[in-house]
Amino acid sequence: MNPELTYTAVTRYHWMAVEIWCVGNIGTWNQDWYRIHSDMAEFIDGRNPSTDTYHFRTAEQATFFALRWA
Repeated sequence: MNPELTYTAVTRYHWMAVEIWCVGNIGTWNQDWYRIHSDMAEFIDGRNPSTDTYHFRTAEQATFFALRWA
């Protein structure tokens, strides 16, 4: 992961829709944003929706993401 991606935001939305949105609105993967997938045990358990953590280059990108996907 790019060490410059220091700002984070989380979402429970499906990763595919979120990543398509990120490419169109935030920028290039691993340059402007990066996703850390949810814990597989959390997914298998099924009691809680999985949470993915996204890392961004700027605070503005993280805020924009959170306003859309939080």
